[in-house]
Order: sequence, then structure tokens, then C-alpha cells
Amino acid sequence: MRYLRFLFLYTLLYIGGVAHAFRADSVEVSLLTCSPGTEVYSLYGHTAIRVKSYTTAEDWVFNYGVFSFNRPNFIWRFTRGECDYQIGALPFAYFAEEYEERGSTVYQQVLNLSASEKERLWTLLVENMRPENREYRYNFLYDNCTTRARDRIEEAVEVKIV
Repeated sequence: MRYLRFLFLYTLLYIGGVAHAFRADSVEVSLLTCSPGTEVYSLYGHTAIRVKSYTTAEDWVFNYGVFSFNRPNFIWRFTRGECDYQIGALPFAYFAEEYEERGSTVYQQVLNLSASEKERLWTLLVENMRPENREYRYNFLYDNCTTRARDRIEEAVEVKIV
């Protein structure tokens, strides 16, 4: 657990320092959809955003499904809509490994974004990683990992998504 805290802190500091340090024309942005797991919080699957740079070889997953396992009565709070979630970022290899270990498939949809849309999405994701913006009150239907990813993508694109 201490290693995960270190990795999360390192990621926050590192991403904050390279907020605009990539060439958008060499970046691929994908929507990741993960198949359901057996735990309560994973019964309906998961969604995240992947940003992969071919220039710098960085490969990050922005995940709006981070929560504390240490808080008591998780299932009770989850069903009552009283869980606080936050965005986290980690290298894609760690993300993929976690889902592989649990036997879940990760589907990737590469998004056809312009360079300016990729830059705008990166800026929005990094802005969400700031401590004052990181946490949100999870709502199973209206504010969750999928709606958060969708909202950031909609904010970044120059056309209306239907």
C-alpha cells in the first residue's frame, strides 16, 4: 500500500510538471472500457482515458474510479451514494496488469482527435489532477468514472458529440 501511495504521489508531481510537454501530433488518446469484475465496485465494469505519446514513450491512464479501501462500510456508503472518488493517473502497464490479474478484458477505442483537441483534453485531465479538483462525490447513475471521462472528452472536442 505504501508503494501505491508513493506511485500516486509521484504521478501527480510528474504529470503536473509535464502538463504541456508533449507534441500532440504524436499522441494517441483512447477510451478504455473494462469488462465487469466480481467486486461490488466493479460489477458494471470501468472506464478510463489513455494518453500515449510516441515521442516520449509515456503512456498514462487517467482513472476517475479511485477510492479508499480503508474507509469503513464501503458497500453501505456506495449504495447510499456517499462515496468520495477521485481521479488518479498511472502508467498503462500497471493499469492493464491489474485488469489482467482479475481476468477482465480491457477494450481500447482510439479517438480521432485533432492536435488542439488532444492538447485541450490533456490540459483538462491535468487540471482535474490538482488537489482541489481531484475528488468528487460518486453517483452510480450521474457522476461516475464513465460520465467523468465522457464529460472531459466532450469539453475537449470542437464539435458536439451525439
